[in-house]
Amino acid sequence: MINFITRMVMVCKGYINSLTKEDLIPLIIPGSMLLFSNCGLKVALLMWIWVIMTSGFFFGAISLNGAHHHPEIFHDGDAPRVDKDWGLSQLDTVRDRPAICKNLLLALTNFGHHGLHHMFPTVDHSILPQLYPVFRKTCEEFNVHFPPFTVLEGYKGQFLQLIRNEPNSIPPGETAKNN
Repeated sequence: MINFITRMVMVCKGYINSLTKEDLIPLIIPGSMLLFSNCGLKVALLMWIWVIMTSGFFFGAISLNGAHHHPEIFHDGDAPRVDKDWGLSQLDTVRDRPAICKNLLLALTNFGHHGLHHMFPTVDHSILPQLYPVFRKTCEEFNVHFPPFTVLEGYKGQFLQLIRNEPNSIPPGETAKNN
């Protein structure tokens, strides 16, 4: 958005060569509002700004705590696990939140069934709950601990992760006692 505004300012100052066809893409929504409704330019622009602001807020609120950001979850720079198994690495980077997983709409819009999604990214989210019995049995068989977080723990964890300055020196799957 800032890039678009900067380019429009440059065009207004006479730098017409800085304008490309791609710069018009953001204008599709307000253009459609003007074309297919009886609202004026001011209302269309205000509604367009409202749509961008609210969708941006929800995208930020959901994506920041999408079960990837917590000090207990593996991040780049942390000590990796010794076993470089792909499936274990997928589970090290996420956590499930049971409250989100209970409702299909919440699961679809808030990254529910996140562990299974990372294991089976092409499987529809409405099918993922059917895989939990086999997933839990496999985790138990291979002694894999995949603890869930509450939604509140996820929100709190995202801020704890943001203020964390040092990488985690304990690899996933190990505790301080094991080292």
